Amino acid sequence: MGGFDYSGCYVDDRPLLDIVPDSAYLQLVDPGFEYGFASDRERPWRGIITDDGWKYAVFAGVPWFLYNLNEDPFETAKLGPDRRFNSEWIRLQAGPHPSYGRYIRPVRIPLQLSKRGEARAMSEVNLA
Repeated sequence: MGGFDYSGCYVDDRPLLDIVPDSAYLQLVDPGFEYGFASDRERPWRGIITDDGWKYAVFAGVPWFLYNLNEDPFETAKLGPDRRFNSEWIRLQAGPHPSYGRYIRPVRIPLQLSKRGEARAMSEVNLA
């Protein structure tokens, strides 16, 4: 996946470039997680943070998260299940800014966490 290099974009919260994408796409899909030898025990996840203050994240096998970082910078109020924010959810789940180039939306990750915390392969875990 292509991307935008944010290094050197900001100094003291001042933009150094004229054009900076309005969102940042983040993802962790650790293949070691599936086989139990991951460097950390985090679930696979993907998310997007926008310059208008929204953060959306999805973890394998867990309900999605939505935060308004302008009103809740410490992420204490999870807005995900609240239907009042459906329009933000639809916008954010669509994917990153077009500056990322070709983008294949990873809607499924073939992993599952057992009740004992062990990773194992499964048919599909929906991340949408």
